[in-house]
Amino acid sequence: MAETLRSMGLSFKDTGFVKLNTWFPPMLAAAHFTVTSWCKSPISVSTIELLPVPMEKVPYFVIAIMPLLAILCAIVALEATSALAPTGYQSQAPRDQKGKLDDIFGGKRGWISRLQAAQYNTFEASLCMVCSSFVAASLEHGKTLAVSKLLFAKIATLFLCLRLVYPVCYALDLDMFRTQLWLTGTYAVFMLSFAALFPETILPMLG
Repeated sequence: MAETLRSMGLSFKDTGFVKLNTWFPPMLAAAHFTVTSWCKSPISVSTIELLPVPMEKVPYFVIAIMPLLAILCAIVALEATSALAPTGYQSQAPRDQKGKLDDIFGGKRGWISRLQAAQYNTFEASLCMVCSSFVAASLEHGKTLAVSKLLFAKIATLFLCLRLVYPVCYALDLDMFRTQLWLTGTYAVFMLSFAALFPETILPMLG
């Protein structure tokens, strides 16, 4: 599937400056459309109701889940390495081994190194979510929080959905889709914090 998409030009492999910056505006527009449509859609409410915590706890549930998701990526990569690498998992020098997975497998088990990379990116995304959540949970507009609990939960839920799909696209080497997921999730958390900072400007976009 990845090779088919690459043959259609839907990949950032060997991408030069012009192609990268040509794709960025439509991908950013898609991120904006996804976030605003999600916040206005009843599907977001239905998804919140599927989570095992009350609405007001959803953002904190997402923050709690993110490190677990990162660790799960690492565990799957570790288990695959221990089962498939010629010398198994090297616990004495794990970071050195992780940096050489493509060489160890001769480029045939690329999904393992990509899943390992997904772990690192998930931790980075967790940091963005924590920072934006702090801003959204702290700033008031008038006598109430600038970002309502429902909107906070909607954006957090969208972020979680995107981040659950992200490692799968990474492992399957669907790099353009993975990048779109990353961009949309990042855009969502930025909209969350800036909605708290500039409610008169951002909140109307989110419905």
